[in-house]
Amino acid sequence: MNGIIKDNARFTVLTPGAVRIEYAEDGAFLDGETFFARRSASCGASVSEEKGVLRIESEKFTLEYRGGAFSRDTLSVRVHT
Repeated sequence: MNGIIKDNARFTVLTPGAVRIEYAEDGAFLDGETFFARRSASCGASVSEEKGVLRIESEKFTLEYRGGAFSRDTLSVRVHT
C-alpha cells in the first residue's frame, strides 16, 4: 500500500502491525526506506473516511486521524489483541 495522505499527514502501512506516520507543515515528506521494515504492496489494511475522519484498519490495529498536527485530539490508534 502506498502512502495515504490527508492534509499535511502521510501514513504508510508497512506490515499488518506497523504504520509509518509522518506530519510535515510544508507537505514535503521523506521518501527513504524505513530502517526496520520494508514496504509491502499488500498488507491487508483497509482505508476509509467518514465525516472528515480517516480510518486505517488492519488485523492488528485501527488508526483514526481527524486532521491537523498530531496530538491526542487528532490521532488515535487502537491495538487489536
